[in-house]
Amino acid sequence: MVSCFFPLHCWCLLTVKKLSVDRTQSIVQNILRGVRIRIADKIRKSSLIAFEAMGKENFYVALTQQTTMISNASLSLINASQSVVIIIACIGYIGWLSLPSLLAILVFIVFGVGVYQFKDSELQPDLYEAAQKENQFFALLNHILDGFKELVLCRRKSQHIFSDFDRLSDDTTALKVATSSKLTDTVMFSQAYMYGLIALLVIVFPYFKLTPQETVPQLIVAILFFWTSLENVVAAIPDYFKVVAATNHIRMLETRLAEIEDTAPRPTPAHLTMSATDQLRLEQVEYSHREEDGTPVFSIGPLDLRLNCGQIIFICGGNGSGKTTLMKVICSLYPQSAGKLILDDIEITLAERTAFRETFSAVFADYHLFDKLYGLQDIKATKVNELLIKLALQDKTTFTQNSFSTTRLSFGQRKRLAIIAALLEDRPLYLLDEPAAGFDPVFRQYFYEEFLPELRAQGKTIVVVTHDDRYFSCCDHIVKLEQGRIVEDSQP
Repeated sequence: MVSCFFPLHCWCLLTVKKLSVDRTQSIVQNILRGVRIRIADKIRKSSLIAFEAMGKENFYVALTQQTTMISNASLSLINASQSVVIIIACIGYIGWLSLPSLLAILVFIVFGVGVYQFKDSELQPDLYEAAQKENQFFALLNHILDGFKELVLCRRKSQHIFSDFDRLSDDTTALKVATSSKLTDTVMFSQAYMYGLIALLVIVFPYFKLTPQETVPQLIVAILFFWTSLENVVAAIPDYFKVVAATNHIRMLETRLAEIEDTAPRPTPAHLTMSATDQLRLEQVEYSHREEDGTPVFSIGPLDLRLNCGQIIFICGGNGSGKTTLMKVICSLYPQSAGKLILDDIEITLAERTAFRETFSAVFADYHLFDKLYGLQDIKATKVNELLIKLALQDKTTFTQNSFSTTRLSFGQRKRLAIIAALLEDRPLYLLDEPAAGFDPVFRQYFYEEFLPELRAQGKTIVVVTHDDRYFSCCDHIVKLEQGRIVEDSQP
């Protein structure tokens, strides 16, 4: 009778195990999805100042490497958790066969937990340091990728950064090997520890008649099940330590992102109608770039400035004079540390900050050209094509399905495409940071003498950072900066 039901029992066991593994994997992947979505959401809500200070490598490691590590380790941890259930059942059965054997197992477990806690306190700092090395590794890799052209042109620079990369790789590898060795020591100790327990239960206890001789066969069978399951648990120990370290790092990153979240409230539909029809004023505005310890590195202000809406305003000055910083303060990407921003007689406080930012479109010097027109719907192709013609890109790319057919263009052409994307947002205020950089002389003249005046005629306010003094006559207002202070505020 038992032999008849054995295949059915096996089928039920395998089916239930598959369902449990599939279900658990689904839960794990959904948790990881939630982590990725939550971190990405916090990134986009963080303040620019803190985002620039943190570095992209922290996000890359958390969202790719560490979540992948957790995903890959989940299967072994699932098997280990199932093995724990079998171990508990075996312990109960062994206790029913022999009380001394049960007491010995409990003593061994208590001692083993103590050893595990000790090993964990040793390993977690090493695993955390390994994660920090990975952050440095990704940061250096970004330098190699982003600075590829410069490295090709300078073999000495290329060799230097490669030497640093090689050294960091060696340090990271050595740390990971040392950590893996400690994990292996833990696994080996666990196995030796359990060999001793098996010898105690199967050899020592029966020899001293602490276990009835007739129960030894059943005890051996129970111990075999116990041992196989225990091996699965021991094999999962390295994965468990790595998952704990990865989750701790992700938790720390989420905590840090929560601390630097931009406190400006999200705008309501009523706020989105904020307009710019009169004047944007800066009154005694100050801002400072600071080190992590709060030491000021560069400051602008105090600044008093009046920007009339519907005008072209040029901001000029030498390198490092604070032009880009002023642009970011004007649109409140860098909230001022002192003074007031006033738009149409409305002081921009924390409550209005997000809605105030929604009045600007910007193309900074380090702009990012998205592959789609995100945030824009029902864009008319005729309007886009008109802008493509005006900016001489009609033969370079086409507009289809809310995106451009290609963004693989020259530096100047990409800048023009970024300007088109900004104009399609149809905001009242535009910030253009050295927009003519990369333009040929003929197009540069058209841009300043015809294109910008057309925008002004549409009622737009255009603030332009520029060194093109030849075209200063094309603007309505010139602001010149030196060392973070306004030294000229005039009309040409």
